[in-house]
Amino acid sequence: MYPFPPPPEFLSWSAIGFDICLVIPVLVFIRELLREPSNEDEALNRRWSTLAWLMCPTLLVAAIFGAVSGQFVVGYGLLVLFCGVLRAKRNHRGITWLEFAGSVLLATVASALLTWVFFPPLGHPEADRRRRCRYNLKQLALAFHNIHDVHKHFPAAAGQLPDSPNNGPPVSCRVAVLPFLEQSALFERYDPRQSWNSRSNRPLQMERIEELRCPSQLHNVGDDESIPFRTSYVVPTGQDTIFGNPAQSGMRIAEITDGCSNTIMIVEAAGTSIIWTNPADLDVTQTPVGVNLPGSRPGRSDGLLSSHHPGGAHVALADGSSQFSSEKIHPAVLRRITSANANDPVEF
Repeated sequence: MYPFPPPPEFLSWSAIGFDICLVIPVLVFIRELLREPSNEDEALNRRWSTLAWLMCPTLLVAAIFGAVSGQFVVGYGLLVLFCGVLRAKRNHRGITWLEFAGSVLLATVASALLTWVFFPPLGHPEADRRRRCRYNLKQLALAFHNIHDVHKHFPAAAGQLPDSPNNGPPVSCRVAVLPFLEQSALFERYDPRQSWNSRSNRPLQMERIEELRCPSQLHNVGDDESIPFRTSYVVPTGQDTIFGNPAQSGMRIAEITDGCSNTIMIVEAAGTSIIWTNPADLDVTQTPVGVNLPGSRPGRSDGLLSSHHPGGAHVALADGSSQFSSEKIHPAVLRRITSANANDPVEF
């Protein structure tokens, strides 16, 4: 079995080379600061200090694209700034180790404060990705509720569209919600008379639906546009769940007797590799109940919930809210939260 999410590969030669390129200018710059002033070394010192300064905009661009954290950028910039101040001060007298240590400490504190206040997305990229993942789930839950408002029940996980013939092939609920995600044009391209993998519907597999993709999955795995788009979110099916029998319509809100705030409607399942138009979800009676369970293949999870977030995965509840489920949650508790009318409610 393979762990999920896959452990990141920190020690790559490219990463090591990048770190060395960042550290060398600052180390040489600091060394020149701590030495006694010398006219012979002044030109060399200017070269290294210029290179250290030029690293600041380079790191800022790297942070914008998620290569480094915002704290590192701000901390690096402030460290260089303090070095520059001390370098100017060196013209009058030498710099002591105590002064230098105090400057580094002040740069670290200022870096943390500035990042927390002014750069939360840059400083906490995973926190921002987690926030956007919750937002995606809320949007999907809202779309399901809009379908309920129109048709008086939630959509079928893998049934028929409301206006389609009853003898047609199953259609995924992710296709059914497209008009409620401002994707009406894409919805019109889907032919419900043909199977999801038919020649007419196969091109839609290549479409990227941002509401169906967790940003952390995109960040850690990337997006190979030459292969079909995999959804990060599925619905739990099976006994006592909102979607029960996938071929039949979902429940009405009045049937959720365990309480909408105590019942899971959508789960994050980034380890399933389900093509988004595929009318396939996770049956709670056949899927191991857990969060980020190991998988039989690399990059896969055999559990009900799986994500690239550290420590757990998100779910959307039937009341439209989104919650984070820890990896430590007991399987029995998680299974009870997927139940809609087992008369055994558990608060999430």
